[in-house]
Amino acid sequence: MTGPSVNGVRMVPNVPGRGLNELAEQTGGSHLAARRIANVATMFTRIRQELQGHYLLGFVPALADGRAHKLAVQSTRPGVTVRSRRAYATIQPASR
Repeated sequence: MTGPSVNGVRMVPNVPGRGLNELAEQTGGSHLAARRIANVATMFTRIRQELQGHYLLGFVPALADGRAHKLAVQSTRPGVTVRSRRAYATIQPASR
């Protein structure tokens, strides 16, 4: 549950991209489907613009229990879109 976010652009007309869409949503990325090859450059420009305005947040969980935990990130600022991971996993400390 750690690692990069996935931003995907795919070229398949009229076919939902569930796998890529789910991966993008789970990692805090985005998924765009191009109906025509002419739209691909615009989509990559949009992804580049989004990445330029992106923030990295971090925190230290109170409990390192080696389990997965749900995560929700919200903003009170109007017009802001927040995309983040849906969960995180902690690493349980090694016993001595």
